[in-house]
Amino acid sequence: MALTPAYRIILAITRPVVWWSRLRVIGAHNLPLEGATLVVSNHDSYWDPIAIGTAARQQRQVRALAKSTLWKNRPLAWFMDGMGHIPVSRGTNNDEAIRAAVDALNRGLCIGVFPEATRSLGRVLR
Repeated sequence: MALTPAYRIILAITRPVVWWSRLRVIGAHNLPLEGATLVVSNHDSYWDPIAIGTAARQQRQVRALAKSTLWKNRPLAWFMDGMGHIPVSRGTNNDEAIRAAVDALNRGLCIGVFPEATRSLGRVLR
């Protein structure tokens, strides 16, 4: 299992926050070590992708579908690309993003998806 350098840097930078939040991971062994994998999660906070990446780090790297506006910030864009994340534009069909995700799955990678498409902040979304 190889994590990209950008992924390792982000996990190292965010480690104190994850430690402070007392993240407890149960069942990480159920995440396959290899092969196409889709990780689907609720999205309640900005920290969810970090928590999922931290929880999965011993098994594999999770590449997420993420809102394209995150790529507007150059340093953040470098990290997003370096972690293998896939930009998704709101209000469009996102054919390119879907193709990129399917291609990654065909290469045996792990893709993370938040089907709510936004943070729920604890409330039920339609």
